[in-house]
Amino acid sequence: MILSVRSPEPCRQRNGFTITELLVAMSLIIFMMAIFAEAFHVGTDTFHQLKGLGDLQEKLRGATTLLRRDLRADHFDEARGNRLSDQDLTVQGPPSHGFFRIWQGSAPVFEGTDQDGLPSYRATDQFLHFTIKLRGNRPDDFLTASVPTGSLLQGLGLPDLRAPGTYRAQWAEVAYFLRANGTTAEGTPLYSLYRRQLLAVLSPDDLLLNVTNPISSTLWPLYYELSSKPDPTTLLWLFFNTPDQLTIPQRRFGTLPDPTGALAGGVPVLGPPWNYPRLGDRGESPLVIGDDLVLSDVISFEVRILMDGATDFIDVPFPSNNPVFNNLGAHVFDTWSQAVSPPYDYSTWNTAGSDKSIPLRIRVRALQITIRIWDLKTERTRQVTVVQDM
Repeated sequence: MILSVRSPEPCRQRNGFTITELLVAMSLIIFMMAIFAEAFHVGTDTFHQLKGLGDLQEKLRGATTLLRRDLRADHFDEARGNRLSDQDLTVQGPPSHGFFRIWQGSAPVFEGTDQDGLPSYRATDQFLHFTIKLRGNRPDDFLTASVPTGSLLQGLGLPDLRAPGTYRAQWAEVAYFLRANGTTAEGTPLYSLYRRQLLAVLSPDDLLLNVTNPISSTLWPLYYELSSKPDPTTLLWLFFNTPDQLTIPQRRFGTLPDPTGALAGGVPVLGPPWNYPRLGDRGESPLVIGDDLVLSDVISFEVRILMDGATDFIDVPFPSNNPVFNNLGAHVFDTWSQAVSPPYDYSTWNTAGSDKSIPLRIRVRALQITIRIWDLKTERTRQVTVVQDM
């Protein structure tokens, strides 16, 4: 008997597919699912990155809108003009109402160039400090400050029955400055950008507050939204500033009250490194701490000026006329003062070598302000540059 052997036929399922074909199909499905999962992950990550950049851009937009509004406002009350560029200090004396100061504690740190060959700098000890004066008679054209219940300031200024317990005026001093927040971006220190606004009182309100019915200096933390500080002659009473008193550097927010000597001329109270106090540093209510914060996780805040006749922005020149800033190594532009208001006497503002000598006799046409911030989630930075005609 002859036996014939047949090769076994592939086992087929009811639907006609072999096990091998099913395994191949399942492998393809798993492979495609892996591709889709990776694509979804990349898409999610890209969306996360874009959202982070968008959030950074939105933060910068809000800060620059506020900064531009302040820079566009009037800063002085002078027959020669209310703008900074109207103050030609090369041939004119200091203004009688209002001021404008740019402080550069040190030269910006050069970090190299970007992909487009543009230089990058990092500045952390520069700030702006100036007065603003609003125009108009609409509610939005007035600034408001909270005052304690029962204060003499209630009912003074420009009263508004809709907002009792406030003081309204159109003059204020504004300061933009950085303070270290204790964190880093891969080793680079991070800072927070603050904006302080303090209303100046109107005449003759200052006579009532400073002469007739002085307010105890122990209440200073309650007047954190008004331009005031303890009277340097006695330290017992608060001295409230008018726009003409604010020309005197020592009377301004965050400056040492020294009338003469090595720290005259309005040197910041915190130093070195020289800086201004935040809300809360002077004992203000915990409810308002942080209200002056504009941006967090700031890497750099750099200010440059365009001088009359120049074609490019530069750092503030060194003020060799004034020994106070000369000894500190700080580059300071200040419209300064020529007022005499005891214990301050700025009649020698044009005497070179005096601690009351005007730091720089220049004319500023425009400002260039560069702000760079860091986002921890995306580990990216975003930068904006504001160029403002002054």
